[in-house]
Amino acid sequence: MKTKKNKFIEIIFFIIIFLFFFIFFAKIHPIVLFDTDDWYNSIFSRSAIPIIGEWNPTKVLPEILMPFVVTYGNSFMSLFSNDFMSNMIYVNAFVVSIFITIYISMFYKLIKKRNSESLVTNILITIIFIIFHFLIFRSSKEDSFYMFHAFDMSCYYHYLIPVLLNCSLVMFYLNHDTFIFKDSKIKTSFMILILYLSIFSNIYSNIVLTSFIGITLIYRLIDSKLLKKRNKKNILKFIKNNVIELSILILWIVTQILEYNGGRASVLMHNESLKNIFSKLFNIFSKLNTSFVITLVICLVLGIILFIRNKLYKNRKVINVLLSMILVFVYIILLTTKTGVKYIERMDILIGFIFFIFLGISYTVFYLMRKYDKLLFILPLITIILFFETRSFRTNKNNTYPSFRESNYLNIPYEVCMEIEEKIMNEIKDSIDKPGSTIMLPYTSADNNWPIIEKDAYRITYGMYKHGLISKYVEFEYVTSKDFYNDMMD
Repeated sequence: MKTKKNKFIEIIFFIIIFLFFFIFFAKIHPIVLFDTDDWYNSIFSRSAIPIIGEWNPTKVLPEILMPFVVTYGNSFMSLFSNDFMSNMIYVNAFVVSIFITIYISMFYKLIKKRNSESLVTNILITIIFIIFHFLIFRSSKEDSFYMFHAFDMSCYYHYLIPVLLNCSLVMFYLNHDTFIFKDSKIKTSFMILILYLSIFSNIYSNIVLTSFIGITLIYRLIDSKLLKKRNKKNILKFIKNNVIELSILILWIVTQILEYNGGRASVLMHNESLKNIFSKLFNIFSKLNTSFVITLVICLVLGIILFIRNKLYKNRKVINVLLSMILVFVYIILLTTKTGVKYIERMDILIGFIFFIFLGISYTVFYLMRKYDKLLFILPLITIILFFETRSFRTNKNNTYPSFRESNYLNIPYEVCMEIEEKIMNEIKDSIDKPGSTIMLPYTSADNNWPIIEKDAYRITYGMYKHGLISKYVEFEYVTSKDFYNDMMD
């Protein structure tokens, strides 16, 4: 009876988590289809296999998921509303919330396996894990970054979702030591599909999984007889026992080769100095929230004590997490020397490394609660204190009190993004029978007028046509104007 009751409470708990994030991304800080990249990625669909020489040769997951979600999500939502832009907000909120909920559920299961008796403790530790994602850079002086933030709708599909999937798989493997379900061929085949998509998603993301699997294989290689007796029988046995893990590493190597020789790399390759990267990193981490730093320092000190006293250095999973964190950090730094320093500022990149820190802090808290059960009395108090350190969500565009950053590059209220897009879309609709007409775009001081670039503005018109918002595709002249905002308010 208790097991059924706990199961029911867990289901309610995760429904609440999903609803929290859905409301957050639908009403508080919505993900709006806004810039020219969003329009392009909403209509560009690719083959579900890597393509040699393509702009993004191995970005299978984001480049099939985003257009699929936009197309069929809008078709479904159009049963209830013809407001395309609002439909996109709800669809994006739903999809992103699903992946975040899966990510959090993997953490919960990781804790539950080691503490199946205390439902309340597991739930509170999971809530603290969630809070860390919002608390880490929380500031009372400016809009804060949080670990589920991305700079636009495209980045949620191209960066955040892939890294959440890879982090989820790491936690799954920590729990099960395998990706194979011996009792179900269907589950195993589905897992293989997920692994395929996680590897062919983003090279900033798949390093999270491959670093962890790589270290696991090194341990298994040490344990095997292969190093002592390198004969055919031992080699085949090792391959058979680790076929999934070896396949992951092989596919990861393939992604590195294909991406290095892809269209994006050949055009946008940088030679960024390590000095610039670490300077930017220092600037980012100088904004760490004080409460988070205090929590981090306390857990770090206690974690070191536990690490030595309880001989956790003999625990391979603990060491794997630590080594994976270091490998991911080094890889991100090295990759950023080629992609450009701007990438190191992004939460959807840094989460691949910071995830391991959150995992370590949360597990330290969990371990202390189990070892010293009287500490459980203050766990609800700790949870409440940390939760309210993340307070003050902005509720509308007129509220200027610092909140979390909006999901757009300019960090302007989502209502303004909606107004800008609707003005452009209405002008296109009004000019549909006047080919060659001039369509006005908002002016920004950024290079190439990012995020709405003149030379790429045709994507808006083509996207509207592909999504059935206009009856035909017409070519226009697109011109930026400093009076755009004034005209918008008329």
